[in-house]
Amino acid sequence: MTCGFTGSRRHSRWADMMGWRPFATSGELRLALLVLIREEAATGLRLMQKLEERAGGYYRAHAQTIYPLLQQLEDEGLAAVELQEGRRVYRITETGLQELARRAAEVEDLWRGRRGPREWYRDLDAAAGEVRDATERLVRGVRRTLSDEMSTARLTRLREILGRAMRDLDNEFRNSR
Repeated sequence: MTCGFTGSRRHSRWADMMGWRPFATSGELRLALLVLIREEAATGLRLMQKLEERAGGYYRAHAQTIYPLLQQLEDEGLAAVELQEGRRVYRITETGLQELARRAAEVEDLWRGRRGPREWYRDLDAAAGEVRDATERLVRGVRRTLSDEMSTARLTRLREILGRAMRDLDNEFRNSR
């Protein structure tokens, strides 16, 4: 079963750059549906909308993908269907709750990396603010150190600390790519 991005390849590149990843397997998508059904009994259409919302618009589920997975959840006894106003509404069963409890680590990791641009920019702004605050504290500390009686040993120690911090940052960002 396939899952896809909305929009053009350009959107996919942006999504990749922002660390967004689509559902890799139908198993992940199946688990996501079960989590969404646990949150709220819903129709298949509403579940597809919720998946797109959770992905910030960078993922659009297709009926040909979702409905067979919902049928599978029903067949396995993890979800049940109720007819409400002529619509099939999926709700989680006790067996479905047990399945989610058994796979709690996977559930916790499920949405990581599946954020849209709004959440990404919010996180980026928060990180930039933290870096700005840390830089200001560092500059104040260096100025305070320099305004005190400065010895060669103290200046050497300051250079060592700053050099180590820069190497640590370089290594961290080099390893995270």
